[in-house]
Amino acid sequence: MRILVLVPSFRRVSPIEGLFGLAAYLHRRRHHVFFGALDGTDLGEEDLRPRVLESGMLHAEFEAAGWTGVIPGAIRVQRFLRAEAVEVVISALLKPDLVNAMLRGVLRVASVRIITSEGLRSSHGPLVASMAGALHGRALRRMDGVFTMTDAMSEHLRAQQVGEDAIWRVNNFIDVHRVRERASRRARDRSDRVELGIFGRLIRRKRVDVMIRALAKVRESPGVADLRLNVVGDGPLRHELSALASTLGVQDDVVFHGHVEEPLPLMGRMDVVVLTSESEGTPRAIMEALALGKTCVVSDIGAVRPLVIDGSTGYTFPLGDADALGEVVRRIITEEMYLNPDHLLAFMLERFDVATCGELMLARVRGAWGERPKGADTGDGTA
Repeated sequence: MRILVLVPSFRRVSPIEGLFGLAAYLHRRRHHVFFGALDGTDLGEEDLRPRVLESGMLHAEFEAAGWTGVIPGAIRVQRFLRAEAVEVVISALLKPDLVNAMLRGVLRVASVRIITSEGLRSSHGPLVASMAGALHGRALRRMDGVFTMTDAMSEHLRAQQVGEDAIWRVNNFIDVHRVRERASRRARDRSDRVELGIFGRLIRRKRVDVMIRALAKVRESPGVADLRLNVVGDGPLRHELSALASTLGVQDDVVFHGHVEEPLPLMGRMDVVVLTSESEGTPRAIMEALALGKTCVVSDIGAVRPLVIDGSTGYTFPLGDADALGEVVRRIITEEMYLNPDHLLAFMLERFDVATCGELMLARVRGAWGERPKGADTGDGTA
């Protein structure tokens, strides 16, 4: 099969990196795969293209920036499919899925990595989020298959009236071995300062403020060793979060690293990795941390539960509860509740590695392609 993996842009954010991981895996398995972006804008330090070029896979840019670019983008993609004899298109996120739904003559597959209405609610408000969610649902109903990462996402697709046979449940994944190669690892030294890390964009739904408040609580606890919170990532809330740390008197214990081109070596030096988000797909940062054998503490939200099993592969706390988060972190530090790195690695290889999940996805696509009548036009769009 000749496959196009279609994303909105080459921006280095978790959903796009996830699809790049799939494309890179297919490329290494000698499948004919293109990694395509609707918007080819130069993104500077956030641009994924250097890694795409390093991988050696073919890539395409369709110069379809903005929402007015959806229909012209679909036309350009359709021409590309014919010129390159592409048989399968795998898309992710709202705009590529809208384009994919318009295509004809190919197997159309979407990969739902976040529920659109939830992802947009905090940044664009409930009305826009609801409208975008409805539009996305309409596109997903036209797909031949929809990969979903969690049971909650599967239920959401059913509510959107996506056909049961078209809902394909496969875990999100990372390339576990490559993550470990890229990270600088060290043995944990009990005499060192305890390093806490939180990785991601500084935006409202990530709730980094909860971690800063929890740090202040831990600081008040007796018997807590020297510790530091490393905030890795940038975004519009950076100054607000820095001010909060000052107000709570922990400014000397918080380091804002900003955007880090290659965060894995820094993650490799963490003792505990925290996720405080109020909504996620299956978070890439936590998958990477577990692959590195790190003890993780995450907010108890549905999408994270298959990944972080409380007390076994990590620890959970009630969403938004800084006191509870602080207590979990305090106990990890003072009671030596760090989890076994070998156990975490084995868990990731078995359930969340690209070699496992990528093969499951490929088998699903092959099965759907084999069931497709010869010469059939799966699309009914206008491109």
